[in-house]
Amino acid sequence: MITKEIFYGVKCNRCKEDFQDYDDHSFWIDENTAIEQAVESEWIEENNKHFCPNCYDYNEDIDKNIIREEFPNHVKELKKFFDKMICGISESILENEDENFVVATSLYNRQKLEKFEENYIREMLNDKLISLECKRHERYSNFYCYVTISR
Repeated sequence: MITKEIFYGVKCNRCKEDFQDYDDHSFWIDENTAIEQAVESEWIEENNKHFCPNCYDYNEDIDKNIIREEFPNHVKELKKFFDKMICGISESILENEDENFVVATSLYNRQKLEKFEENYIREMLNDKLISLECKRHERYSNFYCYVTISR
């Protein structure tokens, strides 16, 4: 017999990362449990939006969470390119303290980008591109592409 069930997950409104608990669960049977699990793992909910710990800072002086600024369009465009064209297993956007972004994606079954993919990224980012490198991930056996971008 086939049955249909709806599950609920939480996605960061800023970086689009999906919440996963410590047991790698991403979906729950109801909305409240999904939100509750995320909040217990340092995610926050502000005005019906959800934010992962990488997308907000806590200001002790005013006892308030401060949501970080939206990503610049060139960072969003590169992430979209990775999502649609590179077909990696996981993509992420990290912010360095020196005001740069690192957009990373796994390279599914390969060790580097094709030349036309590199050229597309270079042309898309132009003077915002700081570095583009493909290398083996520190903890995993697959290769990742890391693109460092200025604000």
